[in-house]
Amino acid sequence: MNATTNYQLSQWDASDRVLRTDFNADNAKIEAALSGLEARVALLDRAVPNLAYQLGAMELRRMIEHKKYPNQRAMIAECFLHPQYFTLSGGVTLTDGVLTLTSQGVVGHCEHSNSYLLDSKWSHAEMWLRFRNARVTPIINGLVMTASGAVDMTFSASFESVQEQKFILDCQGSGSARVAFDMECIDSRAAQIYEYSIFFF
Repeated sequence: MNATTNYQLSQWDASDRVLRTDFNADNAKIEAALSGLEARVALLDRAVPNLAYQLGAMELRRMIEHKKYPNQRAMIAECFLHPQYFTLSGGVTLTDGVLTLTSQGVVGHCEHSNSYLLDSKWSHAEMWLRFRNARVTPIINGLVMTASGAVDMTFSASFESVQEQKFILDCQGSGSARVAFDMECIDSRAAQIYEYSIFFF
């Protein structure tokens, strides 16, 4: 009987006598290896989205300062500084980098022209959206994103007090992303969207 290199699991020849104790010992080794792997993956599951969030916030601040888009390999950062890239309908206006809807009972819509990504193999997208007094439905390539977690209070890249919500989407990726929003007023105050960042995993 031979053993594998990494975990010393049993490898039997046709003439070897197979014992239950060998199986049990191998299963214990596999269980220990999987448990260690699961713990390391759990750390990455927590760390990677947090790093993506911080990088998105940094890129948004840089956009405010330099009025330029970041390189879009597997990330989009947007703070609405260039109105020519957006198509608005349903009463939505774009002024001073803020999408605004003032009419209650209607659904406003904003669509960004295609953003080309250098990485087309993504299958999971996470968006952090900053807004105020709005019910927002983000859409990527025609697919509705799902809200994840509670709405938090934070500051925008221009240091406005805003609400923040994370959204996720699982789908087959492509080399471009068309981002859109449906937005509604939740009360008599104007609904506003300030900025967002998206990472494509």
